[in-house]
Amino acid sequence: MHDLTLTRLHLNLTHPTARRDLNDTIALHRTLMRLVPDNLGNHPRHTTNLLFRLEPDHPGQPPVLLVQSTTRPDPDRLPAHYATATLHPLTGLLAHLTPHRRVRYRITASPSRRNHGVPQPHRPTPRPRSLTPLTGADALAWWHRRATQAGLNCTSHPHMTP
Repeated sequence: MHDLTLTRLHLNLTHPTARRDLNDTIALHRTLMRLVPDNLGNHPRHTTNLLFRLEPDHPGQPPVLLVQSTTRPDPDRLPAHYATATLHPLTGLLAHLTPHRRVRYRITASPSRRNHGVPQPHRPTPRPRSLTPLTGADALAWWHRRATQAGLNCTSHPHMTP
């Protein structure tokens, strides 16, 4: 059984790193990877199944990041005073997810494809290692591949919003 945890981070907007991270998703990702142990191999995000979401703004409230991981995070590894953290173990939820059980869910994702600099007809050659956002049928195909790799069997067609 995984140690699935949802971590709620109330960001401190007076902290320069928190302000920077809100404007730079790559920097935010690097900061959040500090929550998990070092030496997890070549793909630590994949190893820990770390996902995050910035919650929509609530006027007068600090920004909230939700971080899900299958490795128990250590908020003390974040910069001092970066955020106030609350950890919520989700292992009880996992106990109810049994094979063949139908589950309705909603996902917010930013699917993308890594470019390899290969020219395509009627399109400019992308920069190597840059990312191209996926939309429509390409985004849906991305999710079906990811869901299948995670052991899910998608039986309905999702509703996609822009």
